[in-house]
Amino acid sequence: MIFLAGMFLRNPPIGWSPEGWTPTASQISQRAAKDYSLRETVKTWQFWILCLLFCLNSIAGVSLISQAAPIFEEIGGMSAVAAGSMVGFLSIANGGGRLFWGWISDLATRKITLFVMFLVQAILFWIFPSLASTTLLGTAAFVIVLCYGGGFGIMPAFTADYFGSHNVGSIYGLMFIPWSVAAAFGPLAFAYLRQVTGDYGRALHIIATVMAASTLLPSILSPPRSNSQFEVFQEGVVRGSK
Repeated sequence: MIFLAGMFLRNPPIGWSPEGWTPTASQISQRAAKDYSLRETVKTWQFWILCLLFCLNSIAGVSLISQAAPIFEEIGGMSAVAAGSMVGFLSIANGGGRLFWGWISDLATRKITLFVMFLVQAILFWIFPSLASTTLLGTAAFVIVLCYGGGFGIMPAFTADYFGSHNVGSIYGLMFIPWSVAAAFGPLAFAYLRQVTGDYGRALHIIATVMAASTLLPSILSPPRSNSQFEVFQEGVVRGSK
């Protein structure tokens, strides 16, 4: 499949955009004015905030997925077979979240979408231990994993917005290093808390608190500005003062 894709897919020319498409002023304000190299990107604070957002969102989703079956058995009172079936059901949310939240971010901006995703997860993780109905429990888990998948739908576009599309492959690829830390640390910490406290309630509430705190991060983000852009801004200020 990869070979066949390589035969038909080509990178678009530099500066290409869909015919008839004109970005709005709001969209322009949330995009970098140039393509950043990987070396330039890692020197910006925006890159590390995006890595942190990706990491935090992944910790929440991976932790739930890793313990989904025993959680459904313990909190929802499901049988092992039913709990295992629910895990398969969550894989649909993982894939669907990439399309759904990516589409929402095109309409509502990346920052607002991430804020909503973290807020939704904070609420659901907090109330999760009190959901006695298997239907409500499955729905809450589905939405949480939907948000987890959404991280993979938003971050490539967010990366292209802030650092240009030319090197987005290598830049986004580097972001998977902190993601791998989340994927390894999250489930281990989650399982450890379950073992120490005797139930999943404390672990779920800790994740809810982390998600609530994470809602603050998208608000501080803004596209990086190159020195040339700053010089143009300075020149405009000087001219305006004359």
